[in-house]
Amino acid sequence: MLNKKRSYAQYHLELGQSDFLLRSCSVCGMMYAPGDESDEKLHGDFHKKYYEGIRFKGWRNERVVSTPSGGNSRILLVLDGDSPSHKRKVKEVLTIMEKELGFQIVL
Repeated sequence: MLNKKRSYAQYHLELGQSDFLLRSCSVCGMMYAPGDESDEKLHGDFHKKYYEGIRFKGWRNERVVSTPSGGNSRILLVLDGDSPSHKRKVKEVLTIMEKELGFQIVL
């Protein structure tokens, strides 16, 4: 006798519910599926970054291109050979910029 494990999948029935389909957040603009736990977590993380900004303390070996007057801001240069964490941070910033500008930057 074979002992096969069954895999189950949960399906949704669309019966005219108003919140069944994707919803667009009025603040951050992200489309997400309400009720889908992973989608709501993804939206929560994105919304927080959009609303509060991306946390960035700096890097040990960062290349400062410019320091605009006022505040502690700076413009950094990130090259292809830089560490993966540097590139991930740039992609994180690009995601927010794309939403704000209304287009997608292709890398």
